[in-house]
Amino acid sequence: MGLDDEVGAIRDGMLADLLVIDGDPLQDVAVIKDRARLRLILAGGRTIKNTL
Repeated sequence: MGLDDEVGAIRDGMLADLLVIDGDPLQDVAVIKDRARLRLILAGGRTIKNTL
C-alpha cells in the first residue's frame, strides 16, 4: 500500500487513531461515552484532546 512511512507506529509524524481512556472499557464499555474520561484522542495523526 506504500504507507510504511505514515502508519504502523506511534511516534511523531505518523498517522494514528488512538484513544487513551481513564478506565477499562473491557469491564465497562460506558467509560468510552464519558467525555471526561477520554484523556487523549489522536485522529489521523492529529491531537484532538490531551489532558494527560
